[in-house]
Amino acid sequence: QWLFEGAPIPDATLPFLALSGVQPAQAGHYQVRITIDGQNFTSAAATLTVLGGAARLVNFSALTTVAPGVTPIAGFSIGADASPRTWLVRTMGPSLSHFGVSTPVADPELALFRDTAEIAHDRGGAVAAPAAGFAQRVGAFPAYTPNLWWEIMFPEWKSTESALVPSLAAGNYTARVTSTANGSGVALLEVYDSIPTGASGALHNVSLRSRTGPAMNATTVGFVIAGNAPLRVLIRGLGPALAQFGIGDAIADPRLALYARNYFDGPIAANSGWAGNADVADAARRAGAFALPAGSRDAALVLRLEPGAYTVQLTSASGASGEALIEIYVIDN
Repeated sequence: QWLFEGAPIPDATLPFLALSGVQPAQAGHYQVRITIDGQNFTSAAATLTVLGGAARLVNFSALTTVAPGVTPIAGFSIGADASPRTWLVRTMGPSLSHFGVSTPVADPELALFRDTAEIAHDRGGAVAAPAAGFAQRVGAFPAYTPNLWWEIMFPEWKSTESALVPSLAAGNYTARVTSTANGSGVALLEVYDSIPTGASGALHNVSLRSRTGPAMNATTVGFVIAGNAPLRVLIRGLGPALAQFGIGDAIADPRLALYARNYFDGPIAANSGWAGNADVADAARRAGAFALPAGSRDAALVLRLEPGAYTVQLTSASGASGEALIEIYVIDN
């Protein structure tokens, strides 16, 4: 008879004890009691320790183009168990020149919405103390700070990168980037969580709707998984499915490519048509994502990813340009 914490385990009378799907509640002391000719012999206790693994999304970034009439929209959802805490939401332009971006937007302006109501707005706050200090704490690269003398001589060179440090509770949020002077260029939109790995109320899903095109105009998003266990995610690249929302200029043949930290090793996964895959449909249902039309050419991947940094690119398989949506959902493991 096998025992757990000194009590008999029902139906556990074989010469061995097999445990499957072990959970933290099963951690503790196990013994076996053998009865021979009416005499009981009980073994010393064996201790089972269950190491609780945890993983979560801790930040999301989107590299996209801002232009007159072209407003990239990033969405993110904070889990229902979240208590209000500080987040960093920022958009970068001039600083991108230090990373080889030749045409950054000069004056990205940021607006943050909860559902449909604007809750915060900023222009030029990325170098201010609250945002700069938060960025340093979470490991984000610093905002470009122009030389004061050059600002006086050439005020048009002054950095206007924007950032918000709001206290956000559970809910759905949208961040929108525009150019103050109605200009064009490449912008980076970022969302950072402030709490350590394992805390509740993490990012549940993130998304980016923008105009995508071939080569350097591909829609690109990055995300970081922190923790000590794999995280199961659903990644979707949508074009045809957007028609049901009245978006007529969407690409017809989206292609997804997922890269790990070393981008030059090539994609670790790719897809150019979900083809009604049952795992994709089940993952969407679990994550609360809207169902894709049967037989659509939208792209999707269901993956279990180790902690680390990842990049997703969405393009048209035929090289066309148009509206597209990237979505990343955390799936209950």
